[in-house]
Amino acid sequence: MFAEFDKILRSSTRDVNWSEVGVFSATQVLERFELSDWDSLRLNLLITQKDWRVLCIEALSAFGSPPALDFLFYILCHNNGDTVQECLEAIGVNRAGFAGDPNL
Repeated sequence: MFAEFDKILRSSTRDVNWSEVGVFSATQVLERFELSDWDSLRLNLLITQKDWRVLCIEALSAFGSPPALDFLFYILCHNNGDTVQECLEAIGVNRAGFAGDPNL
């Protein structure tokens, strides 16, 4: 599944199509992630281009699950500063959605 997620992000740009179709496609793939896919995502987050990471952040934010929020915090803490704003915005959006989750 990670390979499919990676392919979606590599073939996308931040435009209307991404907002309307790409994010949905990416979240559909995230729903099928297994532990090994999350591990692959973690390994690849720090070696990808900023544009890829921004799309990833947007997809994780839209996905809105506890593992996605964990990854947003991971990206926030382990980046070179170029995606801090995007992470903070995504976490702010998700925080309201996760407020009722007792596992957070």
